[in-house]
Amino acid sequence: MICGLIFTLFGLTIGVTIWLLNDRHLFFILQATFSAFISGYLFSKLIFNKYQKFLSLRIVITILLLGLISHWICWLFLIIEKHVKPLFFNINIITPESFFEEISLIPAISIISWIFLGWFTLIGAYLSVQLTRFIKREVE
Repeated sequence: MICGLIFTLFGLTIGVTIWLLNDRHLFFILQATFSAFISGYLFSKLIFNKYQKFLSLRIVITILLLGLISHWICWLFLIIEKHVKPLFFNINIITPESFFEEISLIPAISIISWIFLGWFTLIGAYLSVQLTRFIKREVE
């Protein structure tokens, strides 16, 4: 949980940065923040809470998974939002086929976004894991 909350700050920072660069992406703030929390929470739960020890290999795996998977989750949220928003405004320009076509593009889109923002995501993941490790040591 701690890692998810800390990583959320980095997701929020990325979301606000993208929004400031292009004001059409206001919802990106929410999607980046939620994807950071979900990926941070899940991987810290699966790796750290299950094994209780912060071994170097687990730390590296967690950082890489956080850095990679958070982009996939964020793009999934973006695509879902793109297809759900028209339902509330009675716009029928999007078909279910296009939804599944866009879902199939998530790996390619994630790699492109990882190239441009992955360095920041990895730094955020590293700091989140290290802060979580420090907090857990202080509590024990």
